[in-house]
Amino acid sequence: AYEDKYVWPQVLGMPGLQLDVVDVSNYTGIGDPGPKTPAFSGQDHVGSTTNAAGMRNVMTRYVQSFSLNRSNVHVYVDPNGQRYWSVQNFPTILILNAKGQLKARVNGAMTIAQAKKIIRQAES
Repeated sequence: AYEDKYVWPQVLGMPGLQLDVVDVSNYTGIGDPGPKTPAFSGQDHVGSTTNAAGMRNVMTRYVQSFSLNRSNVHVYVDPNGQRYWSVQNFPTILILNAKGQLKARVNGAMTIAQAKKIIRQAES
């Protein structure tokens, strides 16, 4: 939730940037990002387990909660994605360049400065 509230709004204006959020968790909870500083001081709210339709409902609430309803933000659910994407941490952030090549993988949360640096590096 920290990235969705504090990081993505700061980087979504970068030219050409697209954000795809893929929910691979079958839990109904929405995290509390906590304050901006200290970073990562929020809490997870796991909730109960659900199916793909429930995951879509959670993500609809998530998009509204964090004002992610922008033209360059796309949200998906993938109940099997945890295995497919080798997700071991939440969040797992994959940075791809314009050609779709994986340029960076971040296992865990990141700050605004870290996100900007990684995105700039992916452009080169």
